[in-house]
Amino acid sequence: MLESHERGTTHIMYKVHKEDLDNLIYGIQDAVEFFEDNPTIVVQGNYVLLELNLIRKRMAAIEYFNNEEPGIFISDYVAGEIQKLKEMCDD
Repeated sequence: MLESHERGTTHIMYKVHKEDLDNLIYGIQDAVEFFEDNPTIVVQGNYVLLELNLIRKRMAAIEYFNNEEPGIFISDYVAGEIQKLKEMCDD
């Protein structure tokens, strides 16, 4: 976990490896397919997938120009959205 402090605000970030990000995306895709009859889970899952795929695309762009994999961090907000999805799937 990384904490960055900006203008008196604390931003909590969670470091993940590229493989972990890929596995997270695949797992959420599986959950969306499994719960396809539950529109609330599908919408939340698709939102989280949108966020995670955007992170993956930006990471790939940085890697392209930098010639090495950058550190990947997921914001506390996105982590919270993942937690919401998990709780929906658990109910």
